[in-house]
Amino acid sequence: MSSTIFRKTLINSLFLLLFITEVSAEDFGVHGKIYTILEPDALSEIEAKAQAVDWAKVISKEALTKKIIAYKPKDIKKLPTAKENKTRRVEMTYMLPSDIKDSNNTVVYPQGYQFNPLDYVALPFVLVFIDATDPKQIQWYQSSPYESNSNTILMITDGSYYDLTHKLKQTVYYASSEMIERFKLSAVPSIVRQAGRTVEVVEERPKES
Repeated sequence: MSSTIFRKTLINSLFLLLFITEVSAEDFGVHGKIYTILEPDALSEIEAKAQAVDWAKVISKEALTKKIIAYKPKDIKKLPTAKENKTRRVEMTYMLPSDIKDSNNTVVYPQGYQFNPLDYVALPFVLVFIDATDPKQIQWYQSSPYESNSNTILMITDGSYYDLTHKLKQTVYYASSEMIERFKLSAVPSIVRQAGRTVEVVEERPKES
């Protein structure tokens, strides 16, 4: 892999980390056991045991569904409602917390290396952050131009992603504390979009009903 391709891959990967919320096994529980297959006899034995198991008791589809519906990240960070309309720019320069090595274990980018992801990749979508426990913010979103914009990604800082997904008929994501800190969000609703080599953060006060 050329250094240019490696660099672009690295930048893209690090940038995408901002928008990933991990769901670990402990969030939904561990169902069943994992076996290491060493030989055909062991496989036959496991198959025989598997046929004798009442899987309806081991894996409860209903219980798992309830956990998925009720899921909420452990690091969720509730933000106050915006009291006024204001706009600011946030610089996106990132510093590597550790060395980045290639397949030959050679350090390509050392710990402390700084770069601006927006110099290499564009942010093609608009991020809208709201508190899903606040009806006024949901109404604000529904009456905004962002709801019908296919480039909008809706993020919530509190509330049920499941309920809001069904209400709005669109995908809803949780905002991780890392995202909130990275974009320096202090209130919601907030709109985040690229503005050159920075991101523009717009706070909007929901109108009174």
